[in-house]
Parts: sequence; C-alpha cells; structure tokens
Amino acid sequence: MFNDSIFDAQNIELLRKKISQANNVVICVHVSPDGDAVGSATGLAAYLRQIGKNVIIIFPNQMPDFLKVVPSSHDHLRYDRSPEASDLMIKAADLIFCLDFNSKSRITDMGDKIAEAKAYKIMIDHHLDPDDLCDLVFSYPEMSSTCELVFRILWTMGEYDKLSFDTCKSLYIGMMTDTGELSYNSNRSEVFTTIAMLIEKGIDRDEVHNELFMNGTESRYRMQGHMLKDNLTLYPEFGAALQTLTKEEFKEYGCIKGDTEGNVNIPLSIKGINFSVFLREDTEKENTIRVSLRSLGDIKCNEISAACFNGGGHARASGGELHCSMEEAVEVFNKALIKFEDMLKAR
Repeated sequence: MFNDSIFDAQNIELLRKKISQANNVVICVHVSPDGDAVGSATGLAAYLRQIGKNVIIIFPNQMPDFLKVVPSSHDHLRYDRSPEASDLMIKAADLIFCLDFNSKSRITDMGDKIAEAKAYKIMIDHHLDPDDLCDLVFSYPEMSSTCELVFRILWTMGEYDKLSFDTCKSLYIGMMTDTGELSYNSNRSEVFTTIAMLIEKGIDRDEVHNELFMNGTESRYRMQGHMLKDNLTLYPEFGAALQTLTKEEFKEYGCIKGDTEGNVNIPLSIKGINFSVFLREDTEKENTIRVSLRSLGDIKCNEISAACFNGGGHARASGGELHCSMEEAVEVFNKALIKFEDMLKAR
C-alpha cells in the first residue's frame, strides 16, 4: 500500500463532488491515442459506469489495432468520423475528463468544442506544463503514466475495493505500454506497488503480455526488417540513430495503424547508441512528419523535441510533428544533432 496521498485533499473532495453531481460524462484523449490514453479512458469509464454514470469516450482519430485487447476499447466515438454526434455529446455533458494530454492543441479539431463546453472539466495527465483548458487539474509529470495517476486518484478516493477487473486490466495495459514493460519511466517503487495491486485484482500478466506484444502482424516485422536494413542511419560520434518511413513504404508492406509502435526503441539496444529518432510520414495528412524520440541516460528528449520538432513529452520519451518533406525533416534532425552536441556527447 502507499504511505500517503500525493494529492491535495480539497482537490480530491472536489473531484468526488463533481463525479457525484454528474449524470453525463465525456472522456477525451489525445490524437493518435496510445496505450496510456486508451487504457486510462476505458479504465476510468468502467469505474464511472459501475457507479451509475452515463459515459461516452471520444477519440480524435483511430487507435492502433493492437489495443483492441483493452476492455471495451471498441466502445467509443471517433471525432474524425462522427463530429456532429461527438459535438452533441460534448454539449450535453455535465462533466468532461481530459486524459493524457496537457494542451487543447493535442485534441485537434475537438479542442475548440471542449473549450467552449459548459461542463466542468477535469484534466488528469503526466506531461509537463498543462494549459488552462480545464477547471481542475491533476498534473503529475513524475508519474509513469496517466493510468498510474488515475489508479492513485481512485485509491485515494477509497475506491480500490470497488474496482472491476475491466478497470484494472485497462489501467495495467496503459502502464505497461507507456513504460515499455517497465523498462523506462518506472524507477519509483510506487509503480511496482500499483502493478502488484492491479495484479491482485486478477490480471494475468503473462496473458496480457502475449495479447499485447506477441501478436504482431507479418507486415509489421517485414517492415521493421526493411527499416533496419535500409532506413537506419547511425551517427556514432553523437551516439545517435535515425530511422525513417515514408507513407509509400508503409502502404507497400500493408501495415496498419500501430505497426510502427516501439520501432524507435530498437536502435537503443545497439552498443553506443543513446539517442534514437524515428521520422514517419503521416499516411493521412500531406506534408506531415510524425516524430518519436527516445533516449538513455541524461539526454533530454523533451528539450530536443521542444526546440527542434514542435513537440515535448518526457525526458526519455517524447514526440513531435513537422510540416515538411521527409528530406527536410532529416535536415532538421541533422541540425538538432549539432544544436545539442554537448548534451549528446556528454553521455
């Protein structure tokens, strides 16, 4: 068990009051929802439904295919496909939860509708520098994941004994995917306490591992082989690696959303490589490059991402976005190596 609460008691009581008063709840997460976003949304939704609330989850766009193992992950609206229905739900909501994002810009077209909504808004997130979108903010960047944060909030509210298997499995999956199965963002002992408490609810760790990580498509691994053979460039003088993937290559291998998950981590297993960047052309938006950054040691991905890739995130795991061609994006990466040369070579 945890020694004490990390939350302000007044904020917990305010949260409890707002949940009690609400009938219609909307939960929204960031664009291109990952395991932490999907897990925190479905986990919180399962708890709220259990206590009698009407809950709608709205994703800005498609989630990765491999996250279909998350309980009730299919039960959501997609804003890009159903904007009118989503807007009606947002307008009718008494309470809106904003999970796993820190800025209105992270929910794209849905952002203005959430900002304009009269509902009380609560942000639960583990990214730095939250904006003023919400009325009540639980922002704890030291947390491994938003799923861990949701669990700690429910535990502090005294709800642990009531948590269903579905809530716990969702939160467990979010924690495991956002920490690379506890390989980063997981140095705090409370992370393992949380994992143990979730397993006590009946989670089969081996089964979940197989569902998530031993169920890849053939196209994914053929695409990975192509990237490692032809699209991986090492910069040993900087301890850095770069991978690229164009939308034509993505389609050539018959990949689906989520097939590139984890690719950015692979070069970090190469001796001497402590900084890895993956540039991927967006398959739906023209002139858009998705950027993923990972690092080891004291190399701060969030600083590099904010300065060079219009992004941010955590010290060792960050993302960004560029609006340019792949060739121009590679040039941005090359300039980033020079700009942060001292940090990269101080490893």
